[in-house]
Amino acid sequence: MIQPYNSHSMPHFSPSFKSMRSYLFLLLTFFACVGIASAQGDYTPVQPAYAKDTSALWSISEVTPYGPVFTNGNHYGDVKFKGVIYSFFSYNLNGTVPTSFTDPTEVQGSNVMEPFGKNANEFDINRVYLTAYSQQSATTAWRITTDVYRNSSDPATIAATQSFIVKDTSGKVHSVSVPGVNSGGTAGTAFYNGLAIRLKYAYMDWAPVTGLTFRFGMQQTPWISMVEDAWKYRGVELTASDMHGFTSSADLGFSAVYSFPGKYGDFGAYVFNGQGYQKPEFDRFKDVAFRLQVVPMPTDNVLKTLKLSLYDYIGTQDASSTDAATAVGKPYNTTGVLLAWNYDIWNFGAEWDTHTTGTNSALYPDSTNTASIISIFGEIRGPGDMSDWALFGRYDIWNPTNLNVGSVAYPTTTSATPTTSNTKANFLLAGISYKMSTGMYLALNYQGTTFANPVLTTYPAGSALTATDARIFVSTVLIF
Repeated sequence: MIQPYNSHSMPHFSPSFKSMRSYLFLLLTFFACVGIASAQGDYTPVQPAYAKDTSALWSISEVTPYGPVFTNGNHYGDVKFKGVIYSFFSYNLNGTVPTSFTDPTEVQGSNVMEPFGKNANEFDINRVYLTAYSQQSATTAWRITTDVYRNSSDPATIAATQSFIVKDTSGKVHSVSVPGVNSGGTAGTAFYNGLAIRLKYAYMDWAPVTGLTFRFGMQQTPWISMVEDAWKYRGVELTASDMHGFTSSADLGFSAVYSFPGKYGDFGAYVFNGQGYQKPEFDRFKDVAFRLQVVPMPTDNVLKTLKLSLYDYIGTQDASSTDAATAVGKPYNTTGVLLAWNYDIWNFGAEWDTHTTGTNSALYPDSTNTASIISIFGEIRGPGDMSDWALFGRYDIWNPTNLNVGSVAYPTTTSATPTTSNTKANFLLAGISYKMSTGMYLALNYQGTTFANPVLTTYPAGSALTATDARIFVSTVLIF
């Protein structure tokens, strides 16, 4: 299963009195980081992000260490290339019609893209990430990553020519028209239903002093990448908060991260457009985010990998979608907690997230528009000669209080009317993985989603509704 994307505008931060306080706090944070880091001495290059080949690379860790990415021995300006491919084979065990909850990449609105019929199965590619990166000097670096993905929009839903306002490289505004349905009633030919390519990351790093790095451009948002690094199996499935569309995995903006001396953790502050990485800025609002990671015992042999992370995302949407100068801002906030530990053959973690959005007429979050997720996951690697094998699993509890929360949270292809009671759901993932060689991984895994009540349509037509969607996956990861 590949990543769902938010079809709504991502959260933004409004220039109200409350937002001005947040901007001031962010500014003071940056200056404080500079002051503290300046006392630590000159900059020391850090270990590159792609230096290891472990089971963690099931996620190719979208976490890139802040700061230049080369070690000593590389020439400044050298450009390095890296890539990763996620692919899979899936088999539907109980003939359910895909929904935006159970298989969001196969459902766009009410349009089902997956092959119809009982025992549906398919080969596909989740993602292909191609990365170029370089260290320009002792204190500067850059990274560019492209994202190859399955284009899953349905051309049959385009009833007429669509017009879009775009800017060229000089900043000039143009109106572009895309054909919809042809005069004969068939779908337009402008749509490409294959694997498409887009930009995922494009940023530069500047580390003026030890421990402090500024990042500018299209970059990772601070939460999803951190949870992926703990979960380790991004090549098998998204993290819980990413699966439910609580935040985007990347966005355009600016960030500052300070690493505490002695490897006790780090603190980061971020400002984003709030549209994610698939859209340009649509309004005047900006989002801010803060992340704190604490490593309480970095020198203890057993507990040095124990980490507690806290995250707060404060966003604002244009409630009227008019982009007017007086448009009302609608709060769109996410808070998360992550506890993770990895030692010897063991890896465990627990994630809790809550997401709250305001109403179209309110300036403050509406507590009735809330959803929460608890995700518990783990991995046990084989000992000794069995170290290339691992058992892994995850269990998520999804608890919505309003159907308007999240972008891919509820069944959209169903014969039952979704409610907050029958769309409460549990997600179970269990599997076994094998490292075939350096950079090549294989995993057989079961993924099942069970709703509180029967809400899923099944094949053949006229069959009774069911509460469970069950699938078998063979997932592969290639790192080169």
